[in-house]
Amino acid sequence: MLRVESENVAASKIETMIMQIGPVTGCTVIGRKDFMLDEASVAFIIPNDSTPSDLRDQIVSMYAEK
Repeated sequence: MLRVESENVAASKIETMIMQIGPVTGCTVIGRKDFMLDEASVAFIIPNDSTPSDLRDQIVSMYAEK
């Protein structure tokens, strides 16, 4: 469980959202200490041959909507 802006955020929920965007081999999300947010979500993604080149932009856009 991550603590982001006084809210609890499940890393597994973010991982599931990323895996639904497009084909990736694997994904894990961890928290990184952040002065303003308490913790910032950091995703490590293992792409495969079918992973879209704009995956980062898709993730940021989707995460901002939630």
